[in-house]
Amino acid sequence: QDLGDAGYDTLTGYGFVDIRAALDAVITDVTPPTATLTINGGATAAGSTNVILSLTASDASGVASFRLSNDGVTYGADQPVAATLPWSLADAATGGTAVEGTHTVYAIFTDTKGNVGSPVTDAIELDLTGPTAVRATGYRTRARAATFEDGMPVPLARPYFTLAASDPSGVEGYHVRWTTRPSEDPAVKGDYQTSSAYVPPSKVDVGTWYLLVRAQDTLGNTSAISRFTFRRRGPSLLLATASPD
Repeated sequence: QDLGDAGYDTLTGYGFVDIRAALDAVITDVTPPTATLTINGGATAAGSTNVILSLTASDASGVASFRLSNDGVTYGADQPVAATLPWSLADAATGGTAVEGTHTVYAIFTDTKGNVGSPVTDAIELDLTGPTAVRATGYRTRARAATFEDGMPVPLARPYFTLAASDPSGVEGYHVRWTTRPSEDPAVKGDYQTSSAYVPPSKVDVGTWYLLVRAQDTLGNTSAISRFTFRRRGPSLLLATASPD
């Protein structure tokens, strides 16, 4: 028998039950979205204030939007959910700065029922400074048995060097340039190597030479130029005088 349209009818009473309306009336979603946030794929350090955020969120009623902050206080406008998006740690409108150190990004998600979640966060260390204490040490032999000082005249046709530097993010390699011109930039004119050992490409002529070095950290930051002066002197001549009879 036809009991009428769904819901209540004044003539026939209750007819077909409107299941969707009944469930909406009985079941109320009060749970906010479950979400995650990672910066640069979970990296521990960044060499730029421009980063990539990865976001995930789920909710029984559906996720409606999210908003972001660099300080947990000042948030940007709500925006549609995205899996990834570019973000600036220095965005002043959301509490960001370009100061080196630990930066935390905050995200708050809202579902289609208006439930607002607690902030999810991720932190990253901002490192914009190249390596420090960049230095070269000169050796007279490949076995590094004896050193010679910066600027010391030595009769070596093939000196050997080791390179060193310090950086909290780690030193990845060195831009090196062996030249007679002290003003050249090894990052432009030189070669890049990950080894901390250096030998000139050929035997060194008599004169003044320069080993120019820029160290590079794992984030791509480079140091100031370090210069080691190598002075190759010619062989000493021993003059003998005859004794009178």
